Amino acid sequence: MKKYMEVVNITKMKTLNVIGLIVLLLIAGACKKEEVHYYNGGDRIQFKNTNPNPLLQYVEHRSFSFAGKGSLKTHDFIIPVTLIGRTAGVDRQVAVKIRATETTAIEGVDFKFGEHVLPANSNTGEVRLILLNTEALSEEMKTVSIEIVDSDVFKRGLSGQLVSRVSFYNFMIKPIDWDNRMATYLGAYSKVKHEFILNQLGISEINFANGVPEDKEQNIYSGSTLAYFQLRLRSVLNDLNAGVLQPKEGDPFSYPLIDENGVRVVFP
Repeated sequence: MKKYMEVVNITKMKTLNVIGLIVLLLIAGACKKEEVHYYNGGDRIQFKNTNPNPLLQYVEHRSFSFAGKGSLKTHDFIIPVTLIGRTAGVDRQVAVKIRATETTAIEGVDFKFGEHVLPANSNTGEVRLILLNTEALSEEMKTVSIEIVDSDVFKRGLSGQLVSRVSFYNFMIKPIDWDNRMATYLGAYSKVKHEFILNQLGISEINFANGVPEDKEQNIYSGSTLAYFQLRLRSVLNDLNAGVLQPKEGDPFSYPLIDENGVRVVFP
């Protein structure tokens, strides 16, 4: 009986060893099949989502105002692009076309194309629009809409990030939340005050983050940021009005600062 049990145990051990060997072979085979392969779907390009908050989607329509920029004649508007695929050791051109039905600006008159390239060894690049400050912009807004298209170098990326529209103008547009919320920080609205704010802060527009996250890339600011702007603008204007601070080069204003209604500009 004892010898019989020994034979049984030996047989079990051999069986377990065989099973273990089979399992190891299966795992090895599975690992071999699940090896990470290089991306082989072709190199693709799309406009980059620049929102710092990953919950926010790509913003297709952006704007720029020449108002508050002094004698600025041109502005290089940068639209970043991002690569899906492999980098390369040479610069690669990004192919784009104008979407005529969504464009009111005329190429060569209202804007020009600058570089639209993905640099060597980089997965990010840019499409550059050179906006021209023409007399027409003081009365009407111009828009240029561009779309990424397939080329011999790149195929198109995500469908929701292939179009970018840029509107530009040279007049003040009162933010819709100024009277409700922004007045707490900036006081009564005037075009001169609005222009002074943009000039001093070096931003293209100022809006309140009403029910949405702060997005400085899109010139949407929280109450805490507006409170900081308030203190900064009040201090700078007081020093300029008193002659303690000299206007920076290209400053289009006279001090003390008087608005278009003949009222002295102040911040709360």
